[in-house]
Amino acid sequence: MTLTPERRLRIYQVLATVVPLLAAYGVISDQEVALWISLAGVLLGAGGNALAARHTPTGGHE
Repeated sequence: MTLTPERRLRIYQVLATVVPLLAAYGVISDQEVALWISLAGVLLGAGGNALAARHTPTGGHE
């Protein structure tokens, strides 16, 4: 599965909805909400960087 920008956005939207609900039901603490959202952003951002690296031409081009 390729993490396209659309898929990354959808995953982030789901997490941004689910994580606060987990806090509201006491599954995670309020302090952990920011941590989990930040972690998701880092992981999804890394996926975007890997995708860009694969599709960026290297060497020989001026």
